[in-house]
Amino acid sequence: MSESIYSLLKKSLLSFDQPFYRQNIFIGLIFFGILALNIYERRFWCKYLCPLGALLGVLSRYAFLKRSVSEGCTACGLCTRECQGNALSDDAAGWRQAECIACRNCDDICPQDAVNCGFDNAGASATLDLGRRRAVTAAAAGLFTVPLFRSTTFSKKGFTDQSLIRPPGSLEEPEFLKWCVKCGECMKVCLTNGLQPTLLEAGLGGIWSPVLVPRLGYCECGCTLCGQVCPTGAIRKLPLEEKMKVKIGTAMIDKRRCLP
Repeated sequence: MSESIYSLLKKSLLSFDQPFYRQNIFIGLIFFGILALNIYERRFWCKYLCPLGALLGVLSRYAFLKRSVSEGCTACGLCTRECQGNALSDDAAGWRQAECIACRNCDDICPQDAVNCGFDNAGASATLDLGRRRAVTAAAAGLFTVPLFRSTTFSKKGFTDQSLIRPPGSLEEPEFLKWCVKCGECMKVCLTNGLQPTLLEAGLGGIWSPVLVPRLGYCECGCTLCGQVCPTGAIRKLPLEEKMKVKIGTAMIDKRRCLP
């Protein structure tokens, strides 16, 4: 039974070979770079980069568990060193509720038993500090970053790059970059592994968008999977008859290298 199902799926959904992506070395460098940052700061990803942690930080402002410190605190600093979320400042009583993950390490390690975590509202939590310098820095970073990501030649009207071969049924380049969410679904279902993620070929705003690399794989004439799996419509769902007529590029022959 399983063999018959596999024989049916490999003609449409399953590829014959394990997909290979050119950006695997780049992704590996990012991964090991984040691991190396843990030497500088423990739990660097969780504290500064994780989007889930940022969401939990917003929700934790309304958390039921509260931390309080009694007068028996001697400011020994053990709780600050053991804090997993960097929620404690040098002052043992200072506490950032949005950064707390309720691990209760500060409660367990306190030699004076001065720290208490419970459902009461005792103890004031540190508020978000948005001083003038931080506000100006954030505004300047936003003003610089947004134009940087949009500074691509593809935004110019009528511009086309001959080296970028998009999947058949793709929208015009500016609209394609606007709607493509870089989910990678089209690359996963490509039967020949010809669809690859871009790095900087399409500008900063086009990082990880799909591009056809003929040296790695051709576009299968009878395949329309990339348009079927695209969740945003950046790649249109083309009927097979229409897809057969779509021109995605022009083949150029270098006669100096051709061996008839």
